[in-house]
Amino acid sequence: MKESNSVILFLEEEGYQASPGTPIPLKELYVQYKSFCYDGNYHPVSKRNFSERLRNADIKTERKNYGIVVYVNNHPF
Repeated sequence: MKESNSVILFLEEEGYQASPGTPIPLKELYVQYKSFCYDGNYHPVSKRNFSERLRNADIKTERKNYGIVVYVNNHPF
């Protein structure tokens, strides 16, 4: 089961994919991820670990003057 990587499970179940378009703040995506984990009884990883797992999943993150952003988009089913 994919429970061992709750970040990948979150991305897949919420329809997030890497995208070169407009980024979203890491802080905002992390709040959604934590909510997903609590709703599904998964243990959320730290924000730092979350960011690292995003990069390991080939999702670009970038530091801006207003914080870290993530290049993903969400295609609801």
